[in-house]
Amino acid sequence: MRSKIDDKLNGLFEIPSSANAIVEEGKDLLQQAEVISKKLSNIDDDFDYARKNLRDLIDRGQEAIDGIMVIAREGEHPRAYEVIGQLINTISSANKDLLELSKKYKDINDESSGNEATTQVTNNSLFVGSTAELQKMIRGDDADIIDDE
Repeated sequence: MRSKIDDKLNGLFEIPSSANAIVEEGKDLLQQAEVISKKLSNIDDDFDYARKNLRDLIDRGQEAIDGIMVIAREGEHPRAYEVIGQLINTISSANKDLLELSKKYKDINDESSGNEATTQVTNNSLFVGSTAELQKMIRGDDADIIDDE
């Protein structure tokens, strides 16, 4: 029943039948946009989860370093200092992983928003030259200015 009404309205308003195809294509694009939005939402969730875990590991590692430092000072055993060194390396590696995760997340967001090319804005430009040279450049006769130098 709906298609008959649509056909009559299309005929009345002289809308070509391809308009229905365009509407359907628009619906398909909307569904694709929703899928992309869900994927980006999943990426956000994954980023938040991974970031939280890395931060927790770093915090616990710092607490472990503090505890082992007390033991190493009291016992003065070389093995305790070796463990501290290994733990420090592990924590610094986790910090690097956290930074890499943030960089990758930023790259993903830049790609999805289409901000791959950044625009440069120049404020307070300064022209060094005479008024006559400036007028020539504004008129488009700047070839003479370049040749004069």
